[in-house]
Amino acid sequence: MEGEKKKKKQTADQPQMMELDENELIRIRKEKIKKIEELGFDPYPTSYPVDHTISEVVELCREMNAEELETKEIKAKTAGRMMDTIISATGLSQPAAEAEC
Repeated sequence: MEGEKKKKKQTADQPQMMELDENELIRIRKEKIKKIEELGFDPYPTSYPVDHTISEVVELCREMNAEELETKEIKAKTAGRMMDTIISATGLSQPAAEAEC
């Protein structure tokens, strides 16, 4: 029919939601930040309360088998990067992210 807008065919890389202008996106973001603050949370925290180091968690769980790890409830707050090393056939260790499988 005349006067009706033709719908554009969406491609896989286009978002499925309606496009919003920058001012509207900023308004929505500010509303969400305000709600987070009203709930008593800092939307941009600069620290995280830690009660265990990663080494302590590893030590707590070292002797447990898979079944025990699945059933036992262990609560710990940790922060930081967790990295693993793999010992290669040559005996040299390398970060797991760089290791070849």
